[in-house]
Amino acid sequence: MPVDFRQHHLRLLPAVDKILQENILAEIKTAVPRNLVVEAVQDVITERRFLILEAFSKDELELLDISPPVLARDALKKIQEKMEASLQPVLNATGVI
Repeated sequence: MPVDFRQHHLRLLPAVDKILQENILAEIKTAVPRNLVVEAVQDVITERRFLILEAFSKDELELLDISPPVLARDALKKIQEKMEASLQPVLNATGVI
């Protein structure tokens, strides 16, 4: 099976900067550190790249949405998951005998 269909879709993946310009991510830039946003976008692109490389057919890739708004939304979900995971309740027993 030719690999050309995969290479074509890999080229269609948007750049990190293009995804960062999406409104949904621009709105959270003041509340979330930039490096966390960039890391989430890079993770989403890496996941899509893996799905493209693992695709068996052109039809399978046609179902994969790699538009900047969708990737930005997925990155936002990752950011929210990371933020929720980092806010764990803590028991402070300092000074307790």
